[in-house]
Amino acid sequence: MLRTVAGMQVVGAGTDPDSDLPAIEALRPDVVLVGLRTGQSLQQVRLLTATLPESIVVVLSNSGSSLMRRACLRAGGSYCFDKTLEVDELHSTLLEIAMRGQPSSGP
Repeated sequence: MLRTVAGMQVVGAGTDPDSDLPAIEALRPDVVLVGLRTGQSLQQVRLLTATLPESIVVVLSNSGSSLMRRACLRAGGSYCFDKTLEVDELHSTLLEIAMRGQPSSGP
């Protein structure tokens, strides 16, 4: 899906934000997508936002509950989506983010 977002380029992928943090920090991406499983600690989100305060952190969760969404946002996530039920919303948000990063096309 990420390849279909015009203006966005995937520069890396990993399986564990804790062990992948040095590579993420070196890349300094504009956007970081991190997947959480229900019940998993939000410490990864806190660590990512503390290490990369200029990056947009998008949290993908197995739960789209308002409680989970608030917890993700309080942990520092910029956005939080249910990764199975909110794919269209995620795609739209990524398109918006990519468009904000595009230079204007003239006066």
